[in-house]
Amino acid sequence: MDNLRGKRAILYRRVSTTDQRVYGNSLHAQRDALRTFCHTNGMEIIKEFQEDYSAKDFEHRKVFQELLRFAQKRKHEIDFLLVTQQDRFSRCQLQSQLMVNQLQQWGIELNFIHSWVNWDDPYQHMSRTIQMAMPESENLIRGYRTKNGMRQALKEGRYVGRQPIGYLPGKDEVGKPLMKVDPDNAPLITELFQRYATGQFSQGQLLKAPRFQALKLSKSNLSRILSNQLYAGIVPVPRFNNEEETNVRGLHEPLVTRAIFLKVQDIRNGKKKRAPKAQKFNAEIPLRGHLMCPKCSRNLTGSGSKSKSGTKHFYYHCNSRLGCDYRGRRQEHHKAFNTLLESIRPKDGVAQLFEAILRDEFNTRHNSAASELKQAEKTLETLQNKKDALLDKLLEGIVSNADYQTHISNLNGKMNEVNAHIDRLNGTDTGIEDFIPFGIALLTNLEAVFEKASVETKHQLLGSILAEKLELKAGKYRTPVFKEGFDLIFQSVSQLQDEKPKTGDRIAAISRLVPGAGLEPARPFGSTDFKSVVSTNSTIQA
Repeated sequence: MDNLRGKRAILYRRVSTTDQRVYGNSLHAQRDALRTFCHTNGMEIIKEFQEDYSAKDFEHRKVFQELLRFAQKRKHEIDFLLVTQQDRFSRCQLQSQLMVNQLQQWGIELNFIHSWVNWDDPYQHMSRTIQMAMPESENLIRGYRTKNGMRQALKEGRYVGRQPIGYLPGKDEVGKPLMKVDPDNAPLITELFQRYATGQFSQGQLLKAPRFQALKLSKSNLSRILSNQLYAGIVPVPRFNNEEETNVRGLHEPLVTRAIFLKVQDIRNGKKKRAPKAQKFNAEIPLRGHLMCPKCSRNLTGSGSKSKSGTKHFYYHCNSRLGCDYRGRRQEHHKAFNTLLESIRPKDGVAQLFEAILRDEFNTRHNSAASELKQAEKTLETLQNKKDALLDKLLEGIVSNADYQTHISNLNGKMNEVNAHIDRLNGTDTGIEDFIPFGIALLTNLEAVFEKASVETKHQLLGSILAEKLELKAGKYRTPVFKEGFDLIFQSVSQLQDEKPKTGDRIAAISRLVPGAGLEPARPFGSTDFKSVVSTNSTIQA
């Protein structure tokens, strides 16, 4: 450093946004330090460069690339490239050494005013290598500590990443990070899951729904939202070192229940059938789409035609372009349909008996589910006790860290399975009080319900009841094939009508006639709320 007078140098300063936020005037400090050094040692400053970019590489640093072009062009006029210290130049040892070699080929010496390097002294080779490796080593240590700290937070149930839509940054009562519910967007996220879980809405329909425009959804982020476990209160913990990937219960408030989240995943994975897109219906011919041509067995359509007097008459007809000329009057088909509905209505007293059987059977199953839930919660408590005991053994040195990680991973897997089972049990809606009166009312008043329902609901009812099209023969519909759920009820009622229970017979003795488990109960409805009379087996969206 004794013969620097008269040397020419270019200066380089790199200050990241983090540096400016932490140190405030770091940029000015670097500038003043470099200029003071040059003036003190009688060096001439040819040009100064400064930028705000990461030191992880040189390739993407535009200002440094500009510096290299300037240095190559005027290399015979430059003696030094001066930087305050090594970590302001590069945080990658390999790239630092390659850049030093490149500059030396141009006759330019790289040096640092706070830790001057004598490149000609072989005894400083080791210290130079260590000096170049220090910034990269600091980065690796800092990154390791950050990842370890983040994983520990995740294991505690604290999600420390970027908050998904519906949540805001927040802290708990002791000041630790804990995201909080966004009062504006959280209700929309909840409704989004609930609608999709019904199976009646596709993702495309949700994207177009005005209700969710405030979320600014796209195809990609809607898919990410519907698959994000955080909304169900589940925090994923990624694999790190020897610890396996796992899931833990989050400390944040979930926006949806696990039962709804699991339903959504089933639908997304194709395990549950979605309802097809809504169709346009004509209230004058509500049976269109559910009738079979008595001549050619094709599907009948329907339309209206005006007479000479201007009156419009409606018909159910086949497709004449396919060579079938069948044309049936609407009144004939509707009369036959009313006769069909009357024929499947249960006799007086049978409905009440069926209701009693349903209550007895479903209450038995409900009690069984409650017992199963209690057992699952007890199992979960046992697993948690085992985790606590395992931690105590680790702290006491009885088990090694490797054995601890192996066993804790197995316990976490079992706890996740039990938690999912508990969520399914909690999500089972028996709906006895609502379902039974509704089901009996629908069964005994099917004609009235059908008559008062909207045309969309009429199609839903028919789609829920009929497995095949209706075929008109001699003014009557042939005995229809019912869908499994309705057929179970219909056959059970029919058998009850043939049964003559003796006085004193226990209900349980004839409850074998009740529909088996798996028949999904329909929803209750009010005196005029006919849109809710169909089960989730409907084929047409309301």
